Amino acid sequence: LEARELEIALDSFKAGLKTKERAFLVSYALLDQLGTNVFSSSLGETGTKERNTSYFLEPTRNGRTYVSEIEFSPTDNQAYIYFSQIVKSPDQKLLGVLRARFDANIFQSFASEFTGTLGEDSYPILLDENLIRLAEPEKAALQWKAVGTIPPDIFKQLAAARRIPASETQPGITAANPDLSRNLGANNATTFFTAQINEGKTASSAAAVRLSSRPWTVVFTQSQ
Repeated sequence: LEARELEIALDSFKAGLKTKERAFLVSYALLDQLGTNVFSSSLGETGTKERNTSYFLEPTRNGRTYVSEIEFSPTDNQAYIYFSQIVKSPDQKLLGVLRARFDANIFQSFASEFTGTLGEDSYPILLDENLIRLAEPEKAALQWKAVGTIPPDIFKQLAAARRIPASETQPGITAANPDLSRNLGANNATTFFTAQINEGKTASSAAAVRLSSRPWTVVFTQSQ
């Protein structure tokens, strides 16, 4: 592919995104067969090596579209999520990988849009499989904090995979909510319960739904 053809293809990709998604798109790029960034929408990224990333290794290994975990960048300690897929030539030879990097605060934005949709003082909370809050529109300071204790061995795994902020500590990652932790611990489907979600407010009715595409849980809460 010529440089101009790459530019047209990548611009077409960006044009296909919805307005909301484009607002959180940080960069999109084409990586060659060796994982080298050969064309990027972001100045300074072209020429960087991205071979040892999950978003390059996974699609080249299995040929499927890949969605990463939320990862914190080692350069700016900001949270991102990556989407990638392989690119093939007309004769089905691997040309490289197309990847897009999104600001993970897109989930906080989505959650904020649903605030109040189920009535006054209602909003959703998005949590990962370790019950770390990925989106918390009511109290943004709780984003990236767990509702329960993270065991030291799990904390080390999350830190090694850059799934938590680099500056985070094992005790500091917990902003405990015993009611949420207890009710979500064995959640596999839809669960209804009453919980004290916010200090100083009345108890809330809550419905927790496990996502089918990822091991994440959405909890919709509303003050009683």
